[in-house]
Amino acid sequence: GYIAAVMLPRGMGCSDKADTVADLFNPSDVDAVHETVEAVCEALQLPTFLMGFSLGGLVTCNYFARRTPHKLVKGAVALAGGFRTDFMDWGHYLNGYQPIIVSNLVQAFVGRYGEELSARLGTWGMIKLAWSASYGDLHKNLFGKLWGPVGVREW
Repeated sequence: GYIAAVMLPRGMGCSDKADTVADLFNPSDVDAVHETVEAVCEALQLPTFLMGFSLGGLVTCNYFARRTPHKLVKGAVALAGGFRTDFMDWGHYLNGYQPIIVSNLVQAFVGRYGEELSARLGTWGMIKLAWSASYGDLHKNLFGKLWGPVGVREW
């Protein structure tokens, strides 16, 4: 048999709500991934393979590029990670998919962290966040305010 451990980004999906918006998962923060991998390896004491899908594929590769994994980590698979980001500039993606994805992300963040976001961003910041239609907008209006200057293409 196999054991599977799933790491959901903190504050995303079905994971517990982050204590503050500043504690939301940051895809460039490999320390959180490293701590989780270390804890899983120590608890299970079994050979471990990592698998990342989509953004998780990028996070997995970023983790291996920047940290020495636990001795029980034997390998990793990255699936459907966007290693090239030029697709974000393609017309149909930029004008079709991104506005839908970004508006749903904004709705989820505001639904979950509305009061704190409002306090941190102010009225004008919330208006700009509501009008975010691209990943660049979302980064500029939200993530850049939380995590600083790490750009979308630097994840």
